[in-house]
Amino acid sequence: RSIPGTLTLTSGTLNVGSHTLSLFDVVNITGGSFTSGAEGTVLYARNGNGQQIAAGNYGNLTFNASNKVLPSSGTIGIGGTFTPGAGSHTTTNSTISFNGASSQTIPAFNYHNLTVGGSNVKTAGAALSIPGNMVIAGTFDAGAYSHAVAGNWINNGTFTHGGGTIQFNGATTISGSAENTFNNVLVSGSLTAPNANMNVAGNWTVNGGTFTPGTGTVTFSNTQAPQSIGGTASAFSFNNLTVAN
Repeated sequence: RSIPGTLTLTSGTLNVGSHTLSLFDVVNITGGSFTSGAEGTVLYARNGNGQQIAAGNYGNLTFNASNKVLPSSGTIGIGGTFTPGAGSHTTTNSTISFNGASSQTIPAFNYHNLTVGGSNVKTAGAALSIPGNMVIAGTFDAGAYSHAVAGNWINNGTFTHGGGTIQFNGATTISGSAENTFNNVLVSGSLTAPNANMNVAGNWTVNGGTFTPGTGTVTFSNTQAPQSIGGTASAFSFNNLTVAN
């Protein structure tokens, strides 16, 4: 299904279901709600910059190559695959929530607020991988799940990880102006932290990887339970290391 002209929603619920909906022009939602089933796909396909993206719950969300504008209020929930296209999108104050019930991949994108898990409970063992550059300007709530990072990690906001594990499995650099709070950290690639501070509440493991510190500090912060520093690496070093009492 496609809408070649303007889509206006003032009340009620527009439910895509398991279908594919292509939007080729202005999307104007002033009331009601926009939603999709897990198998549904919404394609924002306007050939021109500035197409507004509606807040709502999507299955699969796809942008064409033109620049989009994400909403500064509300949440874009994604239960399936997010394909952001090649545009330079406006994301100021926007929130994207990956809330699928099975494994999802977080694509390279300039996020503002990013939530993994959202308001929906994820299936046990569901994992997310971050293959490219992760830029977070606002808040990142990662939930209690396992996530793999193969690209660069740039955080200028607030990162809070739940009870799971962040695995750095590529040539990854941690940068940005904020402190990063992790639960378990697993390094299986080459992790470099030139000046970033890392707060670790769980265990630190280096298996088949390397850690190169810069001027930052790694803090083991759990005062309630033992933490371990180990793995298969013969040796690795920290710059500043703080162990909470």
